[in-house]
Amino acid sequence: MSLIELHQVVKEYAVGETRITALRGIDLAIGVGECVAIWRPSGSGKSTLCNLIGMLDSATSGTVRLAGQDVSALSDDQRSALRNQAIGVIFQNVNMLPVLSALENVLLPLQLRGVSAREAQAQARQSLTMVRLAEHMTRRPAQLPVSSPPCRNPDHPGSVFFCELDGLGGFPRLHRGQRRR
Repeated sequence: MSLIELHQVVKEYAVGETRITALRGIDLAIGVGECVAIWRPSGSGKSTLCNLIGMLDSATSGTVRLAGQDVSALSDDQRSALRNQAIGVIFQNVNMLPVLSALENVLLPLQLRGVSAREAQAQARQSLTMVRLAEHMTRRPAQLPVSSPPCRNPDHPGSVFFCELDGLGGFPRLHRGQRRR
């Protein structure tokens, strides 16, 4: 069984009277432990695909499964809870709360999940170190180096961890939360 499965996924957007097809009949399977990069030209549907996998959006038709579960059948609250538990996303643009430090931004989803303060601190510091931001933990998002977007470390081997970047230059490769050379 694949960790992530997409079967005949279509995503359309309505722009006035016009329907725009961003994804058409996508089939994709990603197994546990696989590292996948989505690298295509601007406008090819990378963000749309990542938003569907990350449960930030819903497919117009087709099936998106995470660990065998059809995520389209979940409520917004259920998708949010699953996303918090199982998915780490690195966005091309930094999506952080501007009034919090890098460390506080990484701590936030851990705290929402109910991780103890001590464990959350350890995980957040480890995650920031993995993405080369250890020396920038107290900085706010606008003060962070652009080439190293922060993220959180998936805390179990079945976690989904994916990136949506136009280029991979200078970014550490991540595999189940571990940096590989």
